[in-house]
Amino acid sequence: MATAPCKIVAIDDVPGALLVLEQSLCSAVPDALHQSGTCGAQGLALAIAEDPDAILIAITHGEGLALCRQMKADSGLCDIPVLFLVTPATTPTQRLAALEAGAAGFLTLPLQPQDLSAQLRLMVRLKAADRSAQVQLAARDTIECQQAEPAILRSE
Repeated sequence: MATAPCKIVAIDDVPGALLVLEQSLCSAVPDALHQSGTCGAQGLALAIAEDPDAILIAITHGEGLALCRQMKADSGLCDIPVLFLVTPATTPTQRLAALEAGAAGFLTLPLQPQDLSAQLRLMVRLKAADRSAQVQLAARDTIECQQAEPAILRSE
């Protein structure tokens, strides 16, 4: 059985940089399906519509952090790993702020194809593991409710 291609949403507020990012994705992960947006609103809409395996954010000046927080607060998006694209000049304080906003990690620009490919494979596994855990918890809760129901009926 073939596995579905990895789905990625990439968001960068610099159109030229977004083009380079798209080229990097095509080179590093040729079988991936990717959508891109140039602002937080576009990125959010794409994430909701596409249910990607990973989201790449390269938005500066706090909008990227706000977007990540918004995604992590959304029950339909909260389990999708977010990677921030950073430069060597990104400070530890800025990285910490991204982690506190919900980022799963970072990729340093310029992107190296092997790093991009490895990180995206990891993000796919993280999302799958998180969704599997959610299904298992829901199944356990259902079983517990079914087991408790006869006792509740007897006590009435």
